[in-house]
Amino acid sequence: KCSRPVQSLCVAGCLLGVLSAQAQYIDTVIGGNSPVAVSVFRLSYPIGVVSDKDGNIFVSTGRFDQAVRKLDIATAKVSRVAGTGIASFAGDGGPAVDASLVSLMRMVFDAAGNLYIADSSNNRVRKIDGHGVITTAAGGPLGNLLNSPKSLFFDSKGDLYIANSGAKSVLKMNMQTGALSTVFSNIAAVKDI
Repeated sequence: KCSRPVQSLCVAGCLLGVLSAQAQYIDTVIGGNSPVAVSVFRLSYPIGVVSDKDGNIFVSTGRFDQAVRKLDIATAKVSRVAGTGIASFAGDGGPAVDASLVSLMRMVFDAAGNLYIADSSNNRVRKIDGHGVITTAAGGPLGNLLNSPKSLFFDSKGDLYIANSGAKSVLKMNMQTGALSTVFSNIAAVKDI
């Protein structure tokens, strides 16, 4: 746990750290195996970083880890909240810690505190609810529009936008109906948003 004032968070190589306000050096905040104290944790290939409403930090990892890690700010402990480390697809309807994911990219929280993850190589957006249960929110058997989703965000109406990199498009998911539509792409004109 860093006792110095935090100036900014940064991702550098395989470390997520905090830059000290008093000097130009980085203290390791996240980095390895879980669950352990943050001071001894090693992080593998961080891709996405997001925080929840309480300021806890969530990091999606790729390559050898295939997991989502959480840094609990209050306890300075790192835990695995999703992914087994096995690059595959499995686990929908069960605990997210027992699920398999591949090539995790960006993550985003909705207003209710559910975590959405771009599970890129599985061509899905996965959702982890407040009870730690993982499901497929978009893609997979729910529809074949997704092709290597990379980035996610919610608009002011609560609808989810997906950077659908493999299809060179941006999709909108109506969160009331679950319907996916193409907002724009390399072959389609901009639709009514």
